Amino acid sequence: MRVPSVLLGLVFLASFVGCDSGPSNVEVQTGNFDAAADLRKGLESIEKSGRLGSGYNSLTSSARSLEKTDPTKAEAVSQGLKELIELKDEAKIKAKAKEILSKL
Repeated sequence: MRVPSVLLGLVFLASFVGCDSGPSNVEVQTGNFDAAADLRKGLESIEKSGRLGSGYNSLTSSARSLEKTDPTKAEAVSQGLKELIELKDEAKIKAKAKEILSKL
């Protein structure tokens, strides 16, 4: 009988452990994200390697971010990325990456 009451007491005590006085003020620093620079870096890598890799999703995300600052470039880059994902030949991938870079 003593074991269940001890366990119940420990559960009750544990429910208070870790509680604090409320939310703390934590300062979060944010840097300026340069979508065009991120796109350029990723596309230059693709242009050199001829491979898309896992960075493609990052490129599409950067293209969406570019819409806020330069919608015209963002549209051209987004269209180019849609075409790029369909390519399989390394030479064509390199050429398409170079073409998209020229639009930045």
